[in-house]
Amino acid sequence: MKQVHFAKKQFGQNFLTDPYYLEKIVQAISPSSEDALVEIGPGQGALTDFLVAAKPLHLDLIELDRDLIPALQRRFDQPFVKIIAQDALTVDYQSLVVDNRPLKVVGNLPYNISTPLLFHLASFGLHISEMVFLLQKEVVDRICAVPKTSEYGRLSIMLQSQMAVSSFVEVPPEAFDPPPKVMSKVVRLTPRKHTALKDFDLLSAFTAKAFSARRKIIKKAISAFAGKDLDDFEPWLGLRPEEISVEDFVKIANLLYDMKNDQ
Repeated sequence: MKQVHFAKKQFGQNFLTDPYYLEKIVQAISPSSEDALVEIGPGQGALTDFLVAAKPLHLDLIELDRDLIPALQRRFDQPFVKIIAQDALTVDYQSLVVDNRPLKVVGNLPYNISTPLLFHLASFGLHISEMVFLLQKEVVDRICAVPKTSEYGRLSIMLQSQMAVSSFVEVPPEAFDPPPKVMSKVVRLTPRKHTALKDFDLLSAFTAKAFSARRKIIKKAISAFAGKDLDDFEPWLGLRPEEISVEDFVKIANLLYDMKNDQ
């Protein structure tokens, strides 16, 4: 008799079940026998079926809900599949690299941890070639936003400073079990091999300060880090944070980094 698993609210579980949208995600990540794949939150294994069928070089399944582990172990008893019973926020993704092949990471991410998880993954960008995730539509719109829009903010800047981002295919609630209360969307993130940013943590702290008062000019946020020496920041002092491009946020953060390290 098949054991029924009920979605757990504390894990943000909404299982994608519609084959059409599962295939769209698979097409985006394009798994092959040459790939080292990581799936975050395999759940009941609907997407995993497609990944295993590609017979990748290796496939890591990261699942926090231990009640799901036994069924996953039985269903995907393959030599190239490894199940990691761990919180995806604490995983060292560099340790999952096989034969120096950058990872392809895919998953239907729980909405309640999506932002901190994306920041965590960004820190492993050198070891990841591509990420394809199903997320809350609002979050994807913020990731892909451009300046002078209401969606543009800290998340846009932090991720776009490290990755090329694009979104496609909206997914309605009825494609899930149980249905969420919001629309979802698929996003592709491709880490850049080279980035101009000198200090990710400094950019994180500065953007947090800047967007805590997004309607005010950025001068006060800059002075909180730079003190009274603002001459190098003159081009931006009269602008609001939502008017400043990702590239210019990186330039500001790099100037702040240089000032800090010249002291």
